[in-house]
Amino acid sequence: MAARLLVVEFFFNFLYMPTEIALPLFVRGTLDVDATGLGLMWGALGVGAFVGAALVNQMRNLPQRHLLIAIIALWAFVRSRWLPPEA
Repeated sequence: MAARLLVVEFFFNFLYMPTEIALPLFVRGTLDVDATGLGLMWGALGVGAFVGAALVNQMRNLPQRHLLIAIIALWAFVRSRWLPPEA
């Protein structure tokens, strides 16, 4: 049990820490907003974490393939709608 928790913690930090470091750079460089925009982005991350934690139990009953396709489709929509194209 402890080894499994250690592996989960490793991957959480491995995937999350680049966000922690790069978010201020992304907000200033790509979105061209100030500290208020950064605060709104951190707030959005917090709301998303809360909603995800509240819904995780209901999502266990969904077919995993459909859930993964929906997540990828939503990510593609957000990328194409609000982020500028990469050079």
